[in-house]
Amino acid sequence: MKTRAAGCTFGNRDGAAAVELALVAPVIAGLAILSFSVWEFGTRRQDMRSALDAGAQYYLNGGSSDLIAQAITVEAWPNKPQVYDVSASRTCRCVATVIACADGCPTGTPPAVYVTLQAHGVQAVALLRPETTLKRVVRVR
Repeated sequence: MKTRAAGCTFGNRDGAAAVELALVAPVIAGLAILSFSVWEFGTRRQDMRSALDAGAQYYLNGGSSDLIAQAITVEAWPNKPQVYDVSASRTCRCVATVIACADGCPTGTPPAVYVTLQAHGVQAVALLRPETTLKRVVRVR
């Protein structure tokens, strides 16, 4: 008689769906949170990239002021994080040699001038990478 009682106990399927849901629900919730974090990180990074492109476009349209390029970049950056920084730096080169921008090339030609626009942001709620840094290099001469 004991085997029959045990068989009835294991054959009873009442509540099986609730147990399965209790086991699977945390996995589904974790995947949903991870998916949202990946989407949010990608969106913030694309916003930063678009802002840098706007600053680079200023130089490509003939602009020469680093302060204005920084202001355009900050203005074009939608959904900025609370902590962010935009910087512009210049380097001058004669072919492959980096020189001081005040100096000329040994060949007597003016050096090629490159501006590096860099944006850095710290996200308060990002799970993956809270800090992101991107840069754009534009040849202005």
